Amino acid sequence: MLILGLVLLLGSFACSATLCAVVRRAAPRVGLIDRPGLHKQHGREVALGGGLAMLGTIALAILGGAMVVYGVARWEPGWVPEAVVENLRGLGDKMPAAMLIVVGAAALAALGLVDDYRPLGPVTKLVVEFAVVIPIVWLLQIRAAVFLPSLLSAGLTVIWIVLIVNSFNFLDNMDGLSASVTVLCGLFFAAAGIVNGQFFVPALMLVVIGAAGGFLLHNLPPARLFMGDCGSLVLGYFVGLLSVLTTYTHEFSMAGRPAAILMPLVILAIPLYDTFSVVTVRFAEGRKLLLGDHSHFSHRLLARGMSVRATLATVCLATCATGLAGIFLMRLPLRLAWIVFAQTLCILGIIALLELHWPRNGNRPS
Repeated sequence: MLILGLVLLLGSFACSATLCAVVRRAAPRVGLIDRPGLHKQHGREVALGGGLAMLGTIALAILGGAMVVYGVARWEPGWVPEAVVENLRGLGDKMPAAMLIVVGAAALAALGLVDDYRPLGPVTKLVVEFAVVIPIVWLLQIRAAVFLPSLLSAGLTVIWIVLIVNSFNFLDNMDGLSASVTVLCGLFFAAAGIVNGQFFVPALMLVVIGAAGGFLLHNLPPARLFMGDCGSLVLGYFVGLLSVLTTYTHEFSMAGRPAAILMPLVILAIPLYDTFSVVTVRFAEGRKLLLGDHSHFSHRLLARGMSVRATLATVCLATCATGLAGIFLMRLPLRLAWIVFAQTLCILGIIALLELHWPRNGNRPS
C-alpha cells in the first residue's frame, strides 16, 4: 500500500508539474491571462489555466488506473499475487463511480473556465454548483450523516460539498494558498482513510494532493501560473466530496465513536473560518456577500505587515495545528473529543483576536 501510495503521489505530482509548464506557455496564446485590477493583489499579468492541468492529471490517473485494474483482473498474469488480483477486481467495481466523479469535476472546471474568461455573477456560479453536486450525491448515494433520514442526510451532503467548493474558491486569493491548504488537508483525510482500511478514497486523495503539489511548483510566491476558478472549484469539489467518502472509524455509532463526525470540521477549520469570517465582515459592512474583495484571512494578515510568504506559512501552520488535532478524534470517546473541538475553537479565537487587535503596519506588504 505504501509503495502504491508513493507511486500515485509522485506520479501525479510529476504529471501535474509537466502539464502546468505546458499550460503556462500556451495560456497567453489563447488569452487565458489574469490581469491586475479590482480586488486582485498582483501587479502584473499572470497565466491562468493551472486548474486544467490539475484536472487533466487527475483524469489521466483515473483512466490509467482503470486500464491497469481491468487488464490485471481480466488476464490475471501469473506474476501478480492472487490477493492483489482480488483487490483489483473489487477496485474495478468502483471505476464507474470514479468516472462519474471526474465528470462532475469537469463540469465545475468548465464553469470556472468560463468565469476566468468572462466573470460570472456569484448567484449564477452557485446555481451551477448545486446543479452539478446534487446529481453526483444522488447517483452515488453519498451521505455525510448516515444516522439521519436519507433525504435530510443527502441535503446536508450537498450543502457541505458546495460549502467546501466555495471555501477553496475563497482561499484562492494569494499565491500558493489554496493549493497548499489542499495538500495539507488532503494528507489528513488520506491518513484517516488508510488507518481505517480504505483503499480507493485515499488513493484518489493522493492523486489530488500530487496534482495540487505539482501546480504549487509554479504557484509559490511569486506565482508564474494561477489556477483560476477552474482550479479552485475543482480542488474544493474533490476535498469536499472525498471528506464525505472517507471512513473515519470502524466503530462509528452513537455509542461508539460519534466524535468522528467532527473530524472534517476540525481538519477544514481554517478554510471554514476564512469563509465565515469573510461573509461576516461583508455583512457587517453592508457589502455583497459573494463579491470578491480584500477581507479574507490572508488579506487581513497582509494588511498588518506580513509578507506574502509569511502569510502563506501562517495559514499553513494554522491548518496543520487544527488538522493534527482532528486526527485524534477517530480514537477518542465523545467526552474527550470535545476537548479537541474546544482546542480548535481556541486556535480560531486566538487568530480572530490577533486580527482584531494586532496594530496595523502602514508599510506595503511584499
